[in-house]
Amino acid sequence: MNAKNHILLIEDDPSIAQSLQAGLKREGYQVTWKDRGEDGVAFAKKNHPHLVLLDLRLPDGSGFDFCRQMRQLGCTCPS
Repeated sequence: MNAKNHILLIEDDPSIAQSLQAGLKREGYQVTWKDRGEDGVAFAKKNHPHLVLLDLRLPDGSGFDFCRQMRQLGCTCPS
């Protein structure tokens, strides 16, 4: 994975996620989509994406809480 071009998208609405993915891929980014915050945190911990786009209202919790968790795990990418 090229971290410089890799974006982690954490969004529970498939239509929003698909639209964002299409636009980002068209611009040359690699995008990984997760629809739950816990899955996004686990992915970020293992893969260290360059950027995280994080929904604030997720079915398994608040985006603010997941952002905090990623920061505590050492993920310093912008979100």
